[in-house]
Amino acid sequence: MRSRRDLTWAFPADVAREEKHTRVTFEIEPVKDVVRLTVTHDILEPGSEMLQRIVQGWPKVLSSLKSLMEVGRPLPELW
Repeated sequence: MRSRRDLTWAFPADVAREEKHTRVTFEIEPVKDVVRLTVTHDILEPGSEMLQRIVQGWPKVLSSLKSLMEVGRPLPELW
């Protein structure tokens, strides 16, 4: 069974400015004997600081999560 969750995402300074919010969608679905996680971050302003940061940030976070799941510990601090 597929599971999907949407979250709004914003810099702390932009919490009250809804037009600055972006959306992150997490989809988890079984595929044979494993699970597939798909992360989609959208409603992004082209060239924005948010876009620049997530392009670098999500790959680091997801790589660390993969290591945690595979070997029981996350990657060393990445930032």
